[in-house]
Amino acid sequence: MRPGPEAHKRPSQRPLMRGGLVLLLVLAGLAAQAQAYLNLGLEPRANRGQPLALWGLTVPPNGRAAFDSVVFRQGRSSLRLELPATEAAPRAAYLFTGLVPLDSTRGQLVTVSVWVRTRGWRGTIRLSANNTATTIAGLTTQTAAALDSLPNADWHRLALQVPVRAVAFSFGLSVQLRGSGRVWLDDMQLSVRGRPLPELPVPATAALLRPAEEVLTTNWDFERRLPYLTQPDPAATTATLDSAKAQHGRRYLRLMRPNAPSGPAPAAYLGALRLAPRQGGQRLRVLGYWRRPGGPAGGGPPPSFAYRLLSYRASPQGGAWLPDTLGTAANLPAPGPQWTSFAFDVPMQGFFSASTDPAALGACALSVVLPSPGALELDNLTFTLDGKPYAPTGPPGPPPPTAAEQAWLRTALRPLRLATPATAGPDLAALGSILRSARLVGLGEVTHGSQEVFSLNARLSHYLIEQKGFSGLLLEASPAGCAALGDYLRTGQGDPARLLAALEGWHTPAMLDLVRGLRAYQQAHPGPPLLLAGIEVRQPEQALAYLGQLVEAKDDFAQSRLRQLTQLLADYRQPATAELDLRFGPDQPRDSLLAPLRRLLAELGTDFDTRSKLGPPTNLQLLARQRYYLRLVEQGATWRRLDPSAAENYRQACLAENAHYLSQQAGGKLLLWANNRSVAKFLTPDERPMGEWLRATLGAGYLALGVVLGQGRFAAQSPAGQWAPATLAAVRPGAYEAWLRSGPPAFWLGLSKLELTEDNAWLFQSQLLHDLSYADAHNQYMLHSLRAEFDAVLFVRDSTPAPLLP
Repeated sequence: MRPGPEAHKRPSQRPLMRGGLVLLLVLAGLAAQAQAYLNLGLEPRANRGQPLALWGLTVPPNGRAAFDSVVFRQGRSSLRLELPATEAAPRAAYLFTGLVPLDSTRGQLVTVSVWVRTRGWRGTIRLSANNTATTIAGLTTQTAAALDSLPNADWHRLALQVPVRAVAFSFGLSVQLRGSGRVWLDDMQLSVRGRPLPELPVPATAALLRPAEEVLTTNWDFERRLPYLTQPDPAATTATLDSAKAQHGRRYLRLMRPNAPSGPAPAAYLGALRLAPRQGGQRLRVLGYWRRPGGPAGGGPPPSFAYRLLSYRASPQGGAWLPDTLGTAANLPAPGPQWTSFAFDVPMQGFFSASTDPAALGACALSVVLPSPGALELDNLTFTLDGKPYAPTGPPGPPPPTAAEQAWLRTALRPLRLATPATAGPDLAALGSILRSARLVGLGEVTHGSQEVFSLNARLSHYLIEQKGFSGLLLEASPAGCAALGDYLRTGQGDPARLLAALEGWHTPAMLDLVRGLRAYQQAHPGPPLLLAGIEVRQPEQALAYLGQLVEAKDDFAQSRLRQLTQLLADYRQPATAELDLRFGPDQPRDSLLAPLRRLLAELGTDFDTRSKLGPPTNLQLLARQRYYLRLVEQGATWRRLDPSAAENYRQACLAENAHYLSQQAGGKLLLWANNRSVAKFLTPDERPMGEWLRATLGAGYLALGVVLGQGRFAAQSPAGQWAPATLAAVRPGAYEAWLRSGPPAFWLGLSKLELTEDNAWLFQSQLLHDLSYADAHNQYMLHSLRAEFDAVLFVRDSTPAPLLP
């Protein structure tokens, strides 16, 4: 959901997800192209922005985990975990991995440590390490643990020692939190004889660092040029496609490791082979050819292979690849100056054993390890399953739009112009006709940083207000910040550029032109005043400050309550340390902050009402505005106390309540400019957007217009609040944009009255769609259903970053 720029600032809470795969050369010492690292320092930019790619993380319901760039012991961040209090058994969170590299730890006494910081913590923190080996008696595991309880401690080192067996095949770490409160973790270390071990790449993990859809793009005979070959690392291993004497076809892969200091052997990632549940338990054999012209420089151990089985976990955000079994293939026929065949088996016993889904997806990622300097050449990798040739075809990909589908779109769409002014033209006249009967029109945006979206929405707002009888504009922005703009429309007082600057992210040239144009229209039509107001609930401090401006300075009763409310809001935390059940306990008498806040708001409401009725007659609009801002403070305070899983649905309901109230106050038709996800009439069964509330309340009186972008760039806001250009992700096959971009540069398409045909069936299916807000995102796509969400969609093919006024 859209985190508006005026929202309560807090560290990013993006989901901590693992990534996918690309055909890249993996170098041990190059972070940008390396295999994944454990990231013991818990830095958010590690592993291509997937810091926990090699970790598992579980938090209880209503718990949270996020990287904290404000509180940390070293580097740039720490991992913050928040566990709610509960009357039942203590909740537990786990951070764990079984992928610790073993090369430097086998046969050693290893010290494992982590730095911990706590606030309001009630419970235990347990650091554990274990290593497993195979003996004649079977599997045996050795475990060590350190336990501590730290209620309110600054950085404190938790450490343990564990002897790692010389024959261990796995080494795991875990941190378990059991209790409630806040805990920060940072600067984990593995040490031997008092010296910290360097972070080493984990073999065969390149598959976890790239988008999941690239996993099955393979080139086992090396006939096609590989993307990474244009960016070799001259200081370590380089890779090229050569054609001097191929074993098969025209080309082969040539890897060169120059003489280098001792250290972990670099590995070149080769690709991943698609597997399915029916292949679990079968014998996968890898066959190929290699040679070593001139032999290894200075002698040394021969090359080997590392493989890792991967499983795929699907999700609405696009899914992720998860690491499974790691294995190595050594003692192969040494490569000589001529092509030498090799073969090795990849055991798959137990792989897919827990899957009953025939569509489940797995893969075997392959890397070749180069322990010695010199050249190694590879060619013609093939595979067998239980002795039969295996050449997976991969999952079916979405086909491109057909000529008939493109022809249907061209006949159904209506072109649009982006430029202002809002002269009446056939494009807007046709769109205006479908909005004639609406009382509220939700005007969406796929991102808040597109100049073209600002221009299109501003032009449409001009047109509907000046020529179709709409009486104002509501923004998904701070009501207090919008109040001064609304006064400017009515009175002309103030500098609109300065007033817009108070709405961070809205101060663009297109928005300034719109505000000035509406003021000119108001001057030329001095009838009912135009409305420009905000509906956002996430700034209760701003709402309270504005409420103070509506209270007489001599009203000591109200002023004392305002001061108490200011202090309460300053002490608020999000979410509350205890679970709030507002459905069955709306008064929340046990909540030390929410209960007194509601009491003070009720006392203020009584004061306003009594004074207005017992004193001289006052403007009833003032009393209505006071009551509205009381409600805004309560909404924002309640939203801040809720867990994020419930807070967004609560916020969307409040946005709808505020929009409906202002619509009733205005007594006319209003435009509602907000994010696509807010104006939508439906999202998922678990999400309740503002548009769904308004459609349930107003019926056909609410219409939703979605805005879609095809390609280009936009302005994105960083967690620190700075704006910088970002790039829209390329259109994916099967995304709505794949069809929409076949039309003109800008158009609108009605959706509510479509009849299903073979040529528009793609609009009747859930598809991927760009889904952004103020910030950029690692995955810019989400599943959507355009027809269920919007009455019409406005499409703009090319986007440029929205410029901000100085």
